[in-house]
Amino acid sequence: MTKGQKLFTNTSYKHEYKVGDLVGVIVDKIETVNIELKVLVCKILSVELVAEDTNAYQLCTKACIISSRFQASDLLNLCNCNFVDLLTVDPTHLPKLTFNEA
Repeated sequence: MTKGQKLFTNTSYKHEYKVGDLVGVIVDKIETVNIELKVLVCKILSVELVAEDTNAYQLCTKACIISSRFQASDLLNLCNCNFVDLLTVDPTHLPKLTFNEA
């Protein structure tokens, strides 16, 4: 089993997340020739209610806070994965970057 397959089998989609949950954001579009899935592993920093039944999630990586916000449908549930470095990261001194810069 490849690393990507193992990560995918440990993921799922959820409708709601909470602060501190680990999630993934798909980085590359899947092309017909290259179907390798790339996922940016993130931690949820905050949750904002943007509509009656829609939350927006502020995310951080080990290196930065992502300036854009994401909906649950954009995220992969990585709560069953072990990313200790990300769980213990202190976001107070992280720079804020765009998703493309992250």
